[in-house]
Amino acid sequence: MSNLTYRLNNFINNLTATAKVLLNLWEDLSDNERYHQFYIIVKFSDKLNYSVNDISFLIKNTAQTISLNCSKINLAELINEVIAQSKIFYLNNGLWINKEIANNVDYTILIDKKMISKVLKKLIAYSVNHSVSPNILISLKKVNYFFQISIQNQGLEIKDIDTRDLFVPFESNSSSSNNDIGDLDIDLAVCKKIIKAYNGKIWVENTSDKGTTFYFTLPC
Repeated sequence: MSNLTYRLNNFINNLTATAKVLLNLWEDLSDNERYHQFYIIVKFSDKLNYSVNDISFLIKNTAQTISLNCSKINLAELINEVIAQSKIFYLNNGLWINKEIANNVDYTILIDKKMISKVLKKLIAYSVNHSVSPNILISLKKVNYFFQISIQNQGLEIKDIDTRDLFVPFESNSSSSNNDIGDLDIDLAVCKKIIKAYNGKIWVENTSDKGTTFYFTLPC
C-alpha cells in the first residue's frame, strides 16, 4: 500500500507545484513557459485519473468475478488495431513496433475486446516507457490449446525477486535503477486480473539482450 500512497502523492505534489508556479510567476513567464506548465498539469492529471480508474477496477473486482462482454474476435486483427493506435499515441517517441504473427492460423477467439485491448495497451506502455530503444516486438502464436501473446522491449532487466511482486497491486518492490518501474504495479495488476478471468496466465521474463518480455495466454 505504500507504493500506492507514494504514487498518488507524487501526482498530487506535481500538480500542486506546477499550479503554484503559474500562480506566483504568471507575469514573468513567456507564453511557451506557460504552455509547458499547463502541459505538465494535464499530463499528471491524466496519470492521476488513470490510476484512480485502475484502483477502482481492482477494488471492484477483488471479491467478485469480472463481468465480461464476450464476442467472437480475430485476435490477430485486434493486435493490428492496437498497434496502429499505439503508433499514433507514441508518435513523438519514434515508436517502431514489429510483429510476428503466423499465417494460415485461425485466430478467432471468444473474448471481451475492450478488456484484452486494455491489457495490450498497458503492456505496450510498459515496454515503451522502459526501453532503451523505441523498437518493440509483438508476437502471436498458438501453443497447444492456447494463444500466446508476447511483447518484448530492449529495456532494463528485472531482477527475479521483482518479477514475483510485479503483478501484485501496491506491493511491487523493484530494485531496478529505473524508479518508474515500481509505479506500474497497478497497471500490471489490472492485466493479471483480466487474464486470470479467462483462466489464462501472464508472466515476464528477461531476454538475452537485457530487455524484458511479457507473455500472456488465452484459451482457444
